[in-house]
Amino acid sequence: QDDVGRYVYARPNIRQWLVAQRAAGQRVLLGTNSHIEYTRLLLDHCFGSDWRGEIADVLVVNCGKPGWFDRDGADGAFFRLDVAGTREGAQVPPGYAGGEGFCMKPRTGEVFAQGSLAALREHDWFGPSATMLYFGDSYSSDVIAAQRAGLDAVLVLEELADDAALEGENAPAMQ
Repeated sequence: QDDVGRYVYARPNIRQWLVAQRAAGQRVLLGTNSHIEYTRLLLDHCFGSDWRGEIADVLVVNCGKPGWFDRDGADGAFFRLDVAGTREGAQVPPGYAGGEGFCMKPRTGEVFAQGSLAALREHDWFGPSATMLYFGDSYSSDVIAAQRAGLDAVLVLEELADDAALEGENAPAMQ
């Protein structure tokens, strides 16, 4: 935790891009299989400690991908995290659009756990007909799973830049 910068790059340009997407009216959801403590550590480093409510409409932790894309019913329910974002709290009923503390409210920086694509599509602010472009860093649990769910998907694999640099230096060793 003390040396996160040694392993993770700060990404102000990606933060600016995410903020611009939201300003243009795009809905931005950040979903991760990581728990909130680790997610907060990485996002604080990458985007600054004021990222919450800025980079995404909704943050979903502990997604359980690839199953997140095809779970439904009670298995796909979201759980709202408490104010500190450190424990699972009240269940958000799919499609529930009213009642303080239960509906997903965009642009608030709320954090949820688990959930599913099906449950997300039932919430008014997202909707069943919304299109989604999914970015993921795992070919099998992100890209293939998203495509099977009918989403367009982009693989983000930063290590390829390292491989490309090595290829120029060590082309015979890379073959």
